[in-house]
Amino acid sequence: MPRQAKTWLISDTHWGHEEMIKLCGRPEDFGVKIKANLKRLVAPQDTLIHLGDVIFYNYPELKNILHSVPGRKVLVMGNHDGKTKGWYMNNGFDYCADMIVQDNIIFTHRPIQQFPSGVTINIHGHLHNTGHHPQGDWWKIGETHLLFVLEHHYGPIGLQEFLHANLGKQKYVVTHDREKAISKDEL
Repeated sequence: MPRQAKTWLISDTHWGHEEMIKLCGRPEDFGVKIKANLKRLVAPQDTLIHLGDVIFYNYPELKNILHSVPGRKVLVMGNHDGKTKGWYMNNGFDYCADMIVQDNIIFTHRPIQQFPSGVTINIHGHLHNTGHHPQGDWWKIGETHLLFVLEHHYGPIGLQEFLHANLGKQKYVVTHDREKAISKDEL
């Protein structure tokens, strides 16, 4: 009997963008690792929410990558997703949007300042592990803004696990080539 359906998150896969090796300290085979982890974890009954910045340069490869991954695939458009929503849907995504609201959560690529009515949490990508973070007191990491950083494990994470880990007392971040737990006050 298959397990219960699960929602997975991933962001900033940047397939084909070799500069990510230098910019974010990714391993040379990061694209292979991401694909393998997606295929290993996502089941046919699951939904994968990709928070944007999918692929660079080798666009025809996207269809092959996504067709090898089971489940329903949803794209929240990122700043480097320059094709049309229709193009992404014709190449493996089941649905594309600029943002998605589910219950009290808004899923975006970049963090947002103004939340729609009833929304209390913004799950986003975009910022990677580079220390490039928004300025000002509006960006409340670990409180209202939850940052997905692919460089932690090169694969998706379950939405419920992500919420549990990020709304607790500690947040995991990457420092150079290792993860460490730090309090939200240290961010």
